[in-house]
Amino acid sequence: MRGRATIEARTETVPVLESAGIGARRPWSHKEILWLRVLKSPEVQLRPCDWIFLDQHLGRSRSEVRRQLIDLGLIAYGRRYAVNDLFFDAWSPEVAWVLGLLMADGHLSRVGSTVHFSSVDRELVEKVRTCLQATHPIRVTDGGPGHKGNKPLHVLAINRQRLRTAIDRVVGGRLKAERAHVPQVPAEFLRDFVRGYFEGDGSIFFDERRGNLSVQVSGATPFVAGLRLCLEAAGIDVPPSIYRCPQARDTSTLQFQGAKAVRFADFLYRDVNPDLALERKRAVYLRCLEWRRARGLEQRHAV
Repeated sequence: MRGRATIEARTETVPVLESAGIGARRPWSHKEILWLRVLKSPEVQLRPCDWIFLDQHLGRSRSEVRRQLIDLGLIAYGRRYAVNDLFFDAWSPEVAWVLGLLMADGHLSRVGSTVHFSSVDRELVEKVRTCLQATHPIRVTDGGPGHKGNKPLHVLAINRQRLRTAIDRVVGGRLKAERAHVPQVPAEFLRDFVRGYFEGDGSIFFDERRGNLSVQVSGATPFVAGLRLCLEAAGIDVPPSIYRCPQARDTSTLQFQGAKAVRFADFLYRDVNPDLALERKRAVYLRCLEWRRARGLEQRHAV
């Protein structure tokens, strides 16, 4: 192993640096510190065989070794992945869109500071990760019976205290069912927020035979009612009421049909940045727009 002969030639055990972590059992010796520096540098990752060597020669727990590596500057604060902790500190189209998605498909851990975002659309999860400038992996799990046709679920989990604190201030509930109020989103970013929520928990269909577009947004009844009022205040032609879903407890849907659906889809997707939209749903809107243009109807219901 790298430099082992030189290391083992030194037998003195003069204390040099004591681990700052809780549970350190004894001071660290010159020889132990040298082992760590030879085996680990900021550019080199410890291999499984290196850990085995340290287990045998240090007699310390791996958590204690990791704390010492942090103290020595050989691991940057112990974080394996990067993320923009300041993402939610100022409003932007990206912030509003990601916030809408989190309201629909976000889950906040009961203990700790982990933020989970999950979707059957991997594209959405990847775009959220890009917006957050995160390097965290995307895990794929089984959504379970009844979860959108039992499709695989893509999950992004980020554990950052500052990010979680900023989200807690605006989301209003750890679980989706607890989110009864629409956040105070600046008017210029409202359509990005609504599009994010719609892409997380909405649907869009286009009947080419009849030329009919249908757009639906679902969620907890208080939230959907509040969203309807926000859209109405923004000048959107909304349905006169929300539809209570008989199959789900305290869940409602805001349904747009015909001309209202076309105007609402225009509000969501006209001239939108493709990086802040789910292509699968945007493509339905574009198909409807092309159908209307072919028949000279594109200006009739334009926003």
